[in-house]
Amino acid sequence: MVDDEPVILRSMRVLLSLWGMQIHTAESATAAEHLFRLHGPPDILIVDLRLDGSEHGAHLAGRLLRAYGEFSVMIITGETSSEALGRQHRRLSTAPEADRFGPAAAKHRKGHRESPGNTDHRRELNSNKGV
Repeated sequence: MVDDEPVILRSMRVLLSLWGMQIHTAESATAAEHLFRLHGPPDILIVDLRLDGSEHGAHLAGRLLRAYGEFSVMIITGETSSEALGRQHRRLSTAPEADRFGPAAAKHRKGHRESPGNTDHRRELNSNKGV
């Protein structure tokens, strides 16, 4: 898990450990890259959308995916305003690695607008329940 807020890292370490998961935490992109060199890719990378400094969590995940191959990525954020979330969504969906973050991001990058009847990404997410 990568987050620049130590309190978030500590609480997630406790929670995920209680669920029987092994977790490595990093407070920066540099620390995350070091963990990947030591341990290889995780089953899932949980990364904050906005890391300290100029690093963007999706860009870090994209770099690590290119360097270490396929693994699951979950991008989290504490952002709550619609405007800020929309701005980050546009930034993520137009990033070079957007197609690596699932069908919803790839469709948006290609100019596809989600319609109420299009539920392909929802079916994929639902099929992964319990994983």
